[in-house]
Amino acid sequence: MREVGVDEAGFVCVGVDDPTTAAPLLKKAFGARHIEVGYAEQASLLSATG
Repeated sequence: MREVGVDEAGFVCVGVDDPTTAAPLLKKAFGARHIEVGYAEQASLLSATG
């Protein structure tokens, strides 16, 4: 896992190096309903502004 965050629609977005392998594992562990798995080239720091 390289990135994890929640988008504006409420989905948990997970950035990984190999989505094909990670997606079934993550969806089995946490449920497929609100998980989106995609490729992330490298980890990055996300900060909230407010």
